[in-house]
Amino acid sequence: MIVLLDSGIWISGLQFDGIPLKALEKALVEDEIAICDQIEEEIARVLTEKFGWHVRYVMQSLAIYTHKQSRFQRLAGSKVCAAMPRMT
Repeated sequence: MIVLLDSGIWISGLQFDGIPLKALEKALVEDEIAICDQIEEEIARVLTEKFGWHVRYVMQSLAIYTHKQSRFQRLAGSKVCAAMPRMT
């Protein structure tokens, strides 16, 4: 299954552990995690500005979970991410 996680799940899981981290870990093991640029940017912005993370550390942390990912893009004028065609 392809799973698209909200930025709040990512931020809570990476910063505080607990149930959000368990959700990330479960998706990593059992599913394919999808992400779009806007979610990635929001995660990086919050973790760096609010919690003092270095951008490189944010990207390395995301890479652990998204190494077998689907890329999505946000539809114009929408808050929804839509699937991009897979490149084979």
